[in-house]
Amino acid sequence: MLADPTYAYQRIGNVFGVTRQDIFGLAKKLGVDGRQRRHDRALRVRPHVIKHFTKYPPAIQAVMNKLRRAGLHVAQYHAPQPSAPNIFRTSLKMILVNGVLCTIQVRSAYKFQSYGREYARLDVGRDIRKGKVALFAVRRGRRMKLYVIPTSHLRNVSSVSIPADGKYAIAGSKKPRKDWNLYQDAWHWLGSETRRAL
Repeated sequence: MLADPTYAYQRIGNVFGVTRQDIFGLAKKLGVDGRQRRHDRALRVRPHVIKHFTKYPPAIQAVMNKLRRAGLHVAQYHAPQPSAPNIFRTSLKMILVNGVLCTIQVRSAYKFQSYGREYARLDVGRDIRKGKVALFAVRRGRRMKLYVIPTSHLRNVSSVSIPADGKYAIAGSKKPRKDWNLYQDAWHWLGSETRRAL
């Protein structure tokens, strides 16, 4: 029974009519690693998904629909919980696209200055960097543009400002060091299957 990690010390103790501590002491004398046993038992427990969403928020659902219309395979992402290795939680802002882990952020465009162009400011934080690819969606009214940016290209960036009409201001502080328009509908970053198709 001690060789089988599925048997907890309490269960073994119940069979022989002794306490869990007695079994622990016996296992220690026999050189059984209790920590390794507990770890092996946790790995054998069937994974359990909590908060399995059937409906996403409208903005996230719009991004997923756009990806599906582009011919990409979109699936839910079940994030493992640090406290329990076999419990997973369905993420609302992370999805799998062609097997690539992607984080989604949706922002509406607005004017930084009354006479300027409309920009959408997207934050690049710890949540965005969890995925391999960031999916930035810029909304202007009913229209939505989707930018596919690998997180490796966002290393020293705290935020991304993308113009709603696709044109950056010629001068001023809002002119970026990098033209993020190159990443609009850049499906080739979403897995080898898409790369081959393009």
